[in-house]
Amino acid sequence: MKPTQQKTFDKAQFQADVKNHLNTTYAKTEELATPRDWYLAMGRALAGLTTSDLLKTENDKKIQNAKSVNYLSLEFLIGRLTGNNLISMGLYDQIDAAMKEMGHSLTDLLEEERDPSLGNGGLGRLAACFMDSCAAQEFPTVGYGLHYEYGLFKQSFEEGRQKEAPDAWRGVEGYPWEVARPELAQEIGFYGHVEVVKKNGKDVRQWVPGMTVKAMP
Repeated sequence: MKPTQQKTFDKAQFQADVKNHLNTTYAKTEELATPRDWYLAMGRALAGLTTSDLLKTENDKKIQNAKSVNYLSLEFLIGRLTGNNLISMGLYDQIDAAMKEMGHSLTDLLEEERDPSLGNGGLGRLAACFMDSCAAQEFPTVGYGLHYEYGLFKQSFEEGRQKEAPDAWRGVEGYPWEVARPELAQEIGFYGHVEVVKKNGKDVRQWVPGMTVKAMP
């Protein structure tokens, strides 16, 4: 998605959206909400802005009529998105001021974001940087990978020994920058065997999957 420049920002509407998500999406009152609740509500309000940009990009005739790049990687270490997205949208200072009026420090709220663990090594960082470069140069590009529920593990030490624990990076609340696209789901085959079938009078080898999984972006 192409970064948005000079976006018109309605501070009062944004603040209302944050409060609305706090109340309706996360069922929290302003008095009882934790800093993480405020971060999630803020993230949902911001994600609404970028989702509209995503749809505009997908329907741009310049994009639809151009060749596109499909980048396949088993890992995408995209890092924390909120701060980067604010900079790309040109809204960092405006959001900082809006949240300050609501009694919250943007810097503190950004610390509530968990790093998406969509991998565990340099391959994922390379893939994420490649996608950033394509977006900056306005190349139509889609990254395809796996949505790991647990990626990098949490490390601790007890009596001099390393202990590992799953890193449930999405938490129970989900991740505000995710948008489910069930209309784009595909059936993916796994395992299976090869059969010989007749096509146009010739023997053709055809793979028959042993199981299928519906993959939803």
